[in-house]
Amino acid sequence: NKINNLFDSLVQTDESEFEDVVTEPNLVGRKIGSFEIVEMIGRGGMGVVYLARDTKLKRSVAIKSIPAALADSSIARTRFRREAELLASLNHSNIAVIHDIIEEDKSGYLVLEYVPGQTLSERIAREPLKLEEALSIGGQIAEAVSAAHKKGIVHRDLKPGNIKITPEGRVKVLDFGLAKVPASEGKRSGITETQPGRIIGTPAYMSPEQARGKETNHCTDIWSFGCIIYQMLTSHLPFEGETATDTLARIIERQPDWELLPKDTPENVRTLLKRCLEKNPDSRLGDIKEAALELSETINTPAPALTTKSRKVTMMLGAVIIIVAAAISVRFIPEKQVQLPPKQIRLVVLPFKNVGPVEEEYFADGITDEIRTRLAGINGLDVISRQSATQYKKSEKNAQQIAEDLGVGYILEGTIQRERPSDPNSRVKITLELIKASNNMNMWAEVYDGYMSEIFSLQSVVAEQVARELDITLLEPQRQALAYKATKNTEAYEYYLKGKEYYRLAYSIAEAQQSIEMFNKAITLDPDFAPAYAQLSRACSWMYQNDKSDSWIQKAKNAVENAFRLDPDLPEAHHALGGFYYNCHRDYNLALNQYEIVRKSQPNNSEIIAAIGNVQRRQGRFDEAIVNIKDAFELNPLSFSRAYSVGFTLTFMRKYEEADFYFERAIKLAPNAPFPYIWKARNYLRGKGDTARAREVLEGALEKVEPPEKFAIDEWLVNIDLYDRRYEEALDALDRLSSVPEDDFAHIGHIPNVLKRALIYDYWDKKELAKEHYELACSILKSKAEKQPREPAYYGTLGIAYAGLGRKDDAIRAGKRAIELDHETPNADGLIWDKELARIYVMLGEYDKAIDKLDFLLRALPARISGPLLQIDPAWKPLRNHPRFKKLIEQGNN
Repeated sequence: NKINNLFDSLVQTDESEFEDVVTEPNLVGRKIGSFEIVEMIGRGGMGVVYLARDTKLKRSVAIKSIPAALADSSIARTRFRREAELLASLNHSNIAVIHDIIEEDKSGYLVLEYVPGQTLSERIAREPLKLEEALSIGGQIAEAVSAAHKKGIVHRDLKPGNIKITPEGRVKVLDFGLAKVPASEGKRSGITETQPGRIIGTPAYMSPEQARGKETNHCTDIWSFGCIIYQMLTSHLPFEGETATDTLARIIERQPDWELLPKDTPENVRTLLKRCLEKNPDSRLGDIKEAALELSETINTPAPALTTKSRKVTMMLGAVIIIVAAAISVRFIPEKQVQLPPKQIRLVVLPFKNVGPVEEEYFADGITDEIRTRLAGINGLDVISRQSATQYKKSEKNAQQIAEDLGVGYILEGTIQRERPSDPNSRVKITLELIKASNNMNMWAEVYDGYMSEIFSLQSVVAEQVARELDITLLEPQRQALAYKATKNTEAYEYYLKGKEYYRLAYSIAEAQQSIEMFNKAITLDPDFAPAYAQLSRACSWMYQNDKSDSWIQKAKNAVENAFRLDPDLPEAHHALGGFYYNCHRDYNLALNQYEIVRKSQPNNSEIIAAIGNVQRRQGRFDEAIVNIKDAFELNPLSFSRAYSVGFTLTFMRKYEEADFYFERAIKLAPNAPFPYIWKARNYLRGKGDTARAREVLEGALEKVEPPEKFAIDEWLVNIDLYDRRYEEALDALDRLSSVPEDDFAHIGHIPNVLKRALIYDYWDKKELAKEHYELACSILKSKAEKQPREPAYYGTLGIAYAGLGRKDDAIRAGKRAIELDHETPNADGLIWDKELARIYVMLGEYDKAIDKLDFLLRALPARISGPLLQIDPAWKPLRNHPRFKKLIEQGNN
């Protein structure tokens, strides 16, 4: 009872009461008692956690400090001592233990067991868990929580981030008694209120009673436990919304999607989960020890060993629970609640198999894409994009495996053959099959046999039939869109399909020019072929983006105007016009308007959704952008570039841990692509200032990335050498980058190598060599700026070179000019030159101006700097002892 009373009073204090308190300086390198502080490994609302070395017992420990600024707070110290008391009362192999509590220098420190390994959230993000592993982890979690419950202690913030898995596979539950998250995380995912009835916890794992701010007990932990088991088995949260409020509403009103559970999930585990996730705590599993026993028996008992009687009991119990759950769910639905929309149906159109000669491959792919595009225009139907679907071409995976990969419920596949290949007047035969993935059932199959002149009718009939089989009602505008016929000239259509195939593969100017040639041939054969004009415009806009010849702007403009002249409502024309505004004029508002028009008629076009997100990101509208960029990835889940784009955007929003998940996903999808590794490493630098982990990521990438792309990895290894003050190694690494000219701009760092050398010599205190290279850089960059006076990079880097030579007025003028040019067109590359102007101010001794600029950058988006990065970058070394800079570092670390 005493411990329970302590805990009850503990949770009455709200983390927000300490949000504005400045934390103490970094303790790394200091000694607390007999413990040497090695590195910072975590930060919470009530303190910082460090890895430390016990000099007496020669072991690693974790030390949690209470900030000195909070030492005089009776509330803070009470919470700190009570956490220690709670931990000391627990003695279980699956719970991290406390060794000691130290109070000195008006501060307090908890000496805790150091648990190596990864958190369960990191493990879930890495790859799906196999059933046996998930059940084993779940059983250990249940044992730990059961031990706490026996002591009268309720965790109240049980979640994967508070669970660690050692290299040996042992589970350790952490943070009993306090929900500790970084301040930024707390504002995003932990809701607290100071008035009675406030909500405390992490929304995604809250029980319904927690979400309502009602009194909680051990049943709350059982609910959270059920959420964790569900997430381990499905890789999805059982209740997830765009905002915390949406998530809480779904917890109260909805049921999990039980169909997401793997097919091999035992029936007794399904029943256990449903008992844990009962919305009424009185109907919920009464004792988490039962869960531990159930999971243990499941792991140790082969499925055939279950008797007929036990199966019947399980089925009866499951039926009773479902009935009770249905009755209870009604109780929690508000009387005037608007009916929720039905769950979106997800479909993948696999590449139709070409049963003709290999030269007809483009035709099979083109018809597949045309049917996919028509289906994507149907409301209520999510259609996986071509990029992800194409990866299953000639795949031996079965329907259920593909469905699990893509998260779809239905698969459309088929074959296609022309009687006379390449003959536009030939007969064409298409055999199609619609499969329900959950049971591999053939829902519908059909053979279409007709002439090429009927190809558009065939496409619309197929789309309508699929919608009918999926019980989707088509409105008249959708029927009209499905019935659209682009051309009556089948030969022109042949060239159109070839042009689209070349454009899809346009990684070089030569391939793009081939696509333009095909579209022009199509237009020559049919001057009224509106989609061909639209695709021609897109290809010309692409050409301008890659070779900057103004002639392409006029060609793109002429083509899109012809498309609109022929068909003012054509979605492809609006798509092309959006690309024209985006690529040729950087007019983001007009581009966005065109893309939104397309989205109305093609709501599930992942390319359009991604384009909208990219424009919004360039406009600095990050909250809107991330929603669309994530949606585009959902529709194209096997696209490395889509996963990378999500991570890239989250990084600019300072959501480093979430970004890391998407970079890992991108790496898994394309292990030979350099940029996900680079940005994952940069996040270690930005989020934690951890050069060792960043170096580990990049050196691992060198084994997988092939030349010439490998040089981008090498460039960032130079930067890490710089951060580690390994100046000689940095120069040696630059020497190895022989493929990058000295006056070329680095692919990632935006600073040419000649200037990078000057900076390295400067930091190394080799002033004569630094001056020599600053002069060389100045000469090169001045010449470049004169030739391209609208390019901000030349002025920004020229300003750095001027500063290195002590030319104060010239340096500041060039730095400000770079910002002016960059700000003329808001984009996601913005604020780079604001950061470099801060560097220029430091080099010139204008420390207060530099700090003013850094203060702005720490609050602005896109994120260009962070507190940890400021601490390791030698560019800011002259500011280290400045009081304002110290305060800035503390704020930037929060």
